Amino acid sequence: MGLASYHITDRVDRVRELSLKLFRHVGLQGLANAEFKYDERDGQLKLMECNARFTAANTLVARAGFDLGNFVYNRIVGISQPPLTDFRTGLRLWDPLRDWHAFLDLRKRGELTFLQWLASVMHRSSLSYFSWRDPLPSLFRLISWTDRTKGVSAE
Repeated sequence: MGLASYHITDRVDRVRELSLKLFRHVGLQGLANAEFKYDERDGQLKLMECNARFTAANTLVARAGFDLGNFVYNRIVGISQPPLTDFRTGLRLWDPLRDWHAFLDLRKRGELTFLQWLASVMHRSSLSYFSWRDPLPSLFRLISWTDRTKGVSAE
């Protein structure tokens, strides 16, 4: 429940098919994304959410080759552009603070050890709220998070 802490770009044809079917069924036009989760109980993809807007993962999508902000702007002002067809897979976007909290919850339930969590995040990743060109938002987010968690035990 809540916002994602870890995104990976991948090409999953079934997700594309289901997303397009949903978008066409509701008559959606414009920018949208659909998020699915694989359900191990029945081997089916389950819709988690659909957003007809930009999302927090937009920076990852741009790194993968789909600059959606530029794409939408060009469509609005009538600048022709090639269709977005190919993107880089295997790129990651990580929110370490949110992921740390997710790890603590999973560890408490006995579903993940510290070493398993560490192995899962030991990849080159972009950080959700960090840019060397503008590091202050990340600093303020960390300070805010630290202030909120003072006196809160992880156990």
